[in-house]
Amino acid sequence: MHQFKCNSFTTAEKITNLIHGLAINGNWLVFDDFNFLRSNIMTACSNMFQDILIARQMKMNTHNINGRVQVMNFNSEGAIFAVMSPAVRNIN
Repeated sequence: MHQFKCNSFTTAEKITNLIHGLAINGNWLVFDDFNFLRSNIMTACSNMFQDILIARQMKMNTHNINGRVQVMNFNSEGAIFAVMSPAVRNIN
């Protein structure tokens, strides 16, 4: 299992690389503090997650992630988790 700590500086390219590795190796990936991503990055992530889910359901050996990256020998043993941190309130 791999854990990736999200923040407002996380790019779609970084997420794509992580998803690409997951699809090939079948690892489990946890996105920690997922709600700290910018909204456009969250949208891109949800599209990539959907692509992985469809490929897994169709038992595909190859597929595209986000329409750009060709993945060979797709390993369906992997899993993706997104953990959201509760909002931190400034008490002062």
